[in-house]
Amino acid sequence: MPAEALRIIRREALHLDTLLEEHLTEERIRILDEVQPLWVPDAKEEGPPPPPPVDPLAGSIVVIDDEGTLSAPLCQQLRKDGYDCVSFPDGESALAHLRTHPCIMVLLDVVMPGLGGREVLERIKSDPGLSDIPVIMTAQRHELEHIAGSIHEGAEDFLAKPYNPTIARARVSASIQRRQLRELEQKTFQALVRSRNQLAAELSEAADYVTSLLPAKLTAPVATDWRYIPSSQLGGDSFSYHWIDRDHLAIYLLDVCGHGVGAALLSVSVLNFLRSGALVKQEARNPSAVLGRLNATFPMEGHNDMYFSIWYGVYNARTGEMDYCSGGHPPALLLHPDGRRESLSSGGTVIGALATSRYAGGRARVEPGSRLYVFSDGAYEIGRPGAGMMSHEEFIGMISSTPGERRLSALLARIREQHGADDFEDDFSLLEFCFRNAAETSVRTLQLVNSMEELRRLLSFTQEFSSIHGISREDQIDLDVILEEMVTNVFKYGGLPPGSEACSIELTLSGRELGIRITDGGIPFNPLDHPEVDTAKGIEERPIGGLGIHFVKNLTVSQSYEYRERRNILTLTKMLRE
Repeated sequence: MPAEALRIIRREALHLDTLLEEHLTEERIRILDEVQPLWVPDAKEEGPPPPPPVDPLAGSIVVIDDEGTLSAPLCQQLRKDGYDCVSFPDGESALAHLRTHPCIMVLLDVVMPGLGGREVLERIKSDPGLSDIPVIMTAQRHELEHIAGSIHEGAEDFLAKPYNPTIARARVSASIQRRQLRELEQKTFQALVRSRNQLAAELSEAADYVTSLLPAKLTAPVATDWRYIPSSQLGGDSFSYHWIDRDHLAIYLLDVCGHGVGAALLSVSVLNFLRSGALVKQEARNPSAVLGRLNATFPMEGHNDMYFSIWYGVYNARTGEMDYCSGGHPPALLLHPDGRRESLSSGGTVIGALATSRYAGGRARVEPGSRLYVFSDGAYEIGRPGAGMMSHEEFIGMISSTPGERRLSALLARIREQHGADDFEDDFSLLEFCFRNAAETSVRTLQLVNSMEELRRLLSFTQEFSSIHGISREDQIDLDVILEEMVTNVFKYGGLPPGSEACSIELTLSGRELGIRITDGGIPFNPLDHPEVDTAKGIEERPIGGLGIHFVKNLTVSQSYEYRERRNILTLTKMLRE
């Protein structure tokens, strides 16, 4: 072989090697192991080339060249190598073929009469249905100045004419496999996007579930408000509060280390443990005992090496005192009516890390008008463009300086403004408790239409009212009996059309005194006029009716009736248990 030809082959082979190093790394081959190793020709190698790689895209190689004496042998060689190959002498007929037939590659002559090669290339790359087809430009030695512009316009490679069979095989094989690689990378990327979207949907669903477990807001004697914004990765924040008994309100917020579903699951497990009744009342009223029990129940060795911080407090509505204990958690803030700030923290270690941890508690006096703020570190450890991360002291100052009844909304707006975004890197949890005078009155009302299905709403109403105000289960059952009896009578005997407005229920709680007022627009009827039932007699000896109102009278301490403005008004008073 002449020395000049060997130099050309060597130069082309080096160029091919550069392209391979640029586009096909070992890492990409490992990721996409469906791609077969490229065959790089060796000048000393003799015999037929290996079969072409398995092509997931059915189609042919299209050769566009007006010099048939050069394109015909090339097509013949490609067919011999196992490819389907068709040739066209001009760009127009080739484009028409490409639009109707699958194609795996185009070999395109740069200089042709009529529609030139670069114009054909432009049309291929501007057509969404053809733009992914790899194009190798071909040119005579004296036409190579066109190649650089063609590569810039989207061509993948070039071949010098007359064609060298060895170089042509290598360029064609490399271009096809690069296309396979791109296709497989795109499929992998799409799979990753689907997986990411699915994960995001699952995290969103998990966040919705965690949010659904958060408590209803109380109104009296302690009014509550809270803001919870889960992070995009779903953190481990969770919180709740509930009346242990009529006098003691338990308050707790925990933060599991890390992010993701695992942290959220542990957080929910702890939350359910605290409010499920696993702790007896005496233990639940002792914050130090609660944290000790949690530390023994949730060791990190048994929970995927996860631990959590917690702040747990118990407010005694009778004495106006707050017992509290913390384990690795930011101190709560108690704002007194005179503006004094009191930090509530007992400095214990995180829960689950050390089996030998002991937790000491603290106690604070809570005057009427005081406000308590409990929060996780995600509420203040936020990035601020042009400034450092917010400190705990800065956050306390921001709480203290934010005025108004809707303090949490204003506070959240200020934090987002400083953060420069609505979302946070960690869960944002912030609770507010406003301690009112225990003698303050709480009033709730419910409107019912004439349908027995409304009894479900009635029971939900009493359950919510009892939960908010710490009414015992026994007193709630009494309330359900009273209301169900009187409302059922209105539905059945009030003479009201089905589906029409039937009655309103008003519950008024002041201390231990529960007022019950039932107002309806039915026919005038005073249930208190019914003769007393002699329960000493047997059922067959007593007249029908009157037993329901008998129970109502026995469950209440006072009853009154009036008919005013064409409405029946029944007023009852019940004293709640100590």
